[in-house]
Parts: sequence; structure tokens; C-alpha cells
Amino acid sequence: MDKQDEQAQTYFSRLITEHEGAPQVPNGMLMLGKSFRRTKMTSEAKQILEELVKRFPKATQVAEAQKLIAEL
Repeated sequence: MDKQDEQAQTYFSRLITEHEGAPQVPNGMLMLGKSFRRTKMTSEAKQILEELVKRFPKATQVAEAQKLIAEL
């Protein structure tokens, strides 16, 4: 894992847990899923992307999350 993905995973994980109600959370979840995917952490990617779809079904990021889930 490169340093950039490691930092991204730390940042987006903190965003999701520390700012649960923030409007940036769906995007943070999508970005975290993408970072997990890039680093071959497929089960973590699938889990966070599925959580995004479940928690925020009307978010604009859902379509992309569903596409990524299908590719995993």
C-alpha cells in the first residue's frame, strides 16, 4: 500500500466515524471504497460500498458504488 492510499484510508475512515451526519460522508465512503479497491482490500471495499448504498440510498454516489460492487 502506498502512503497516499494509507493517508486517504485514515482520513475517510475518520470522516465517516467522527462526522456521521455530515453531508460529505457518502462521498467519503465512496472514496474509501475506491482506496480499498486500489490496495486489493476487496472485502473492505465491498463492505463500505454496500454500507453506502444501504445508509444513503438517495445519494448521488450510489450509482457509482453499485457499479464498483458489481466489479469486485
